[in-house]
Formats: sequence, C-alpha cells, structure tokens
Amino acid sequence: KNVITISVINVKNIQLYSILSSLVVGIIFGLFLAAFCPGAPTTFLKIYIFSPISTMFVSALQLIVSPLIFVVLVKCISNFSLVEDFGKVGKKIFLTFFSLMVLVLIISLSTTLLLNVGDPALQNAVSPSSSSDTQQDAGQYRLIDVIVGIVPNNIVSPFLNGDMLALIFLAVVCGLALALLKDKVPICVKVVDELDQILKTILEFFIQFLPLVLICNMATLVVGIPPEAAISIIQFIGVELLITAFVFALYCIFISVFAKTNPIVCLKTSIPVWIHTNAVESSTACLPNGIELCKKLKVPKNIYSLVMPLGLSLNKNGTVLANVVATFFLCNVFEVSFDIHTFVIAVVVIFLISLAAPGVNGGGIVCMSAILGMIGAPAEAISLYIILAPIEDLTITGTNLICNVAASIVVAGK
Repeated sequence: KNVITISVINVKNIQLYSILSSLVVGIIFGLFLAAFCPGAPTTFLKIYIFSPISTMFVSALQLIVSPLIFVVLVKCISNFSLVEDFGKVGKKIFLTFFSLMVLVLIISLSTTLLLNVGDPALQNAVSPSSSSDTQQDAGQYRLIDVIVGIVPNNIVSPFLNGDMLALIFLAVVCGLALALLKDKVPICVKVVDELDQILKTILEFFIQFLPLVLICNMATLVVGIPPEAAISIIQFIGVELLITAFVFALYCIFISVFAKTNPIVCLKTSIPVWIHTNAVESSTACLPNGIELCKKLKVPKNIYSLVMPLGLSLNKNGTVLANVVATFFLCNVFEVSFDIHTFVIAVVVIFLISLAAPGVNGGGIVCMSAILGMIGAPAEAISLYIILAPIEDLTITGTNLICNVAASIVVAGK
C-alpha cells in the first residue's frame, strides 16, 4: 500500500504576482523589440497581435459595463431603506459616508487640477494615429439639453447608447422603487442580487485575460513611448500618493474632532492593513482585516458590523480619488478639452460611478470605460488606462478599506 501525501499551499497575493510579472514581461519584451526588431517586425506585431488583443478586451468590458453599473447601483440604492431600521445610527452612517466622499472628491479634484499632470506625448505610445482630432464632441450641447436628456424615453436606449447619466437616472429610480417595495417583491430583490453575481462572474472571467493584455499594451507602450513621457506616468502615481496622504490627514481630523480619539494611534495601526489591502488589490477580500482593525481600535461591534459591509458599496474614497486623477490625467494626455458644462457632468458622473464601482478586480477599468466614454475621450484612452490600472490599484485599494474603518470610529464617537 503506497500512501501519497500532496500538500497544497495557498499562495497569497497571487493576483499581485501575476500582474507584476505581466508588467515586467511586457517591459522586457518591449525593450527587446525596440533594440533588436525595429521597423516592420514590431509594426506587424502591433497591428496584427497587440492591437487586436487589446481591442477585444476593451470590447468585452464595454459589453458588460452598462448592465453591471446599472445592477450594482440599483442594489446600492435599494439599501437606503435600511435607514429606517438603523434609526439615528443609520443617519449618522450615511451622513459620514457622504461627507467623506464629497471632501475626498474636492481634495482630489483641486490637487489634480492644480498639478495638471499628463503629457500628450503618451498618446503616440498607445496608438500613432491617436490625436485630439479623435475626440468626440462631448460639450456640444447646452447644459439644459444635457439635463433634459437625463430622463430617457425608453428603458433600452441608455444601454444601447451608453448614456451614463440616463442609465444612472434609471438605476436610481429602480433602486428607490425596490427599496420601497422590498418586502412585497422578494423575487425582484433576489433577481437583482443574482444578476449582480452573474455579471461580476463574467467580469472576473474577462479579467483572467488581463495579464495577456498587460503584456501586449506594456510592450506597445515601451516601444513607442518617448523617454520624457515616462516621467508623466511617474508623476501620475506620485499625485495619487500625495492625495492619499491628504485623505489620511482628513481621516485624522475627523477622528480627532468627532470621535475625540488620538488619530496617531489609529494611523499607526491602520498603515499595515492599508499596505496589505493594496497588495491583495481587493478591499472586499480584506474585509475581515478591516473588522479586526476595528476590534483593535475598540469600535463597538454594533457599529462596525453595519458600517464595514455598507461601506464596501457606499463609501469608496479610494475609488473617487483614483477616478478623478485618472480621468483628468488621460484628458491631458489625449488633449480632451472641457467647457464648464462638460466639466460639471464629468464630476457628477465620477462621483456616481465611484459609488457604483464593482468590488472586484478590474472594476476600476469598467468604471473608467464608462467615464471616458461619457466625456468624449478617444478609445485609445482606455488602452492606456489598462496599463495604469494595476499600478494604480497598488496605491489606492487600501484607502477604500481604511475609509470605512475611519467612518466606524467617527460614527461610534459621535
């Protein structure tokens, strides 16, 4: 009798290793092509291999972006009926969520506009034919026309046309109706939950091809990027880290003023969890770590047991930060011009899309696809963002979790 023992090791941060490996392989491959295969061979690879793979991946994301955001937002809005159950505590929770997200939006917006990062030289690295002439005219309507267009004349058109404002309006209406009738239509509630799971599963399937897309896009970027444009990407990450520091300072102020708690102790305890969550690249997967952190900081269980799960959908400060920086960075790169109407629309859409961001790997790419399409950015912008997204996740994912810990402390101390 032969006994065979197989030990299976669960490799932590496998997603992180896969993405980092893909980025490194893409860089090495790009450098190899630039050094040994310039001209026709590289052009052949870009036209017939790299570009088709990237295009199919972007098309796959666009296939589910509208229904996924709609379902997630409906599910999110329907939870607002819980305020009646929470009573006074529920109102504190939602007020804290809203206050933090608005303040983070203001901080991110002002810092990004002030520093104004984004080099137009990067657009040639993604596609030599990219130019500001490919920009869609997102600001061609008066503001009143945009407002009128928010209300669609049928249910299907927002999905077919990719009209995010109309889609969000439809989702809010359906979400409020579902909140009011939740006890009377349990089947509809179940259908929304199941659709949410189905669409997120489809997204997770598509995201499995992200390493391949990263290799293709990174190789394309390295081959075509001017040396001076590489600094622009470093500046992009630097701006996000700078705003993250400002956001943590905001948390310290909130904790100190409303909870009468020493923010330095909270900050020291939170930083390791923030780093770990960034490495895992999923605030949802690290929810147990956030709960353990709340326990260490002596937050009452009845508070963090409500705030932490709700915050995964309703309090995404890191997502707001990332969407603001990425949107205006890519607009500078692809020379997308803004008038006041388009600017207001962009800010509103960024805020609402951040609220509805799917809590899975690749959710940020889906959100940015919707935002960039709404403001009239060229299709090449999302190809560049696919490269930036994994790097961005390593800096802002943990902020989504820590903001909910901070909210728990604030609500408990009010």
